[in-house]
Amino acid sequence: MLGYHTVANTKNRREISWVYIFYAVAIIILILHFTGWLKRNKLEWIVLVLAVATFPAVIFLK
Repeated sequence: MLGYHTVANTKNRREISWVYIFYAVAIIILILHFTGWLKRNKLEWIVLVLAVATFPAVIFLK
């Protein structure tokens, strides 16, 4: 029984870390968008990629 709980906790921690990584990247992209950095460097398409990636991330990383 001890081994099962250890594996379950490790898996749960990995899933949580992916959610945190996704949210951190999303916040950084939004900050760069609102400061105009993405537009100056012609990288506005990253905002669209973030919008498309949000739906699967919410479903699969939940």
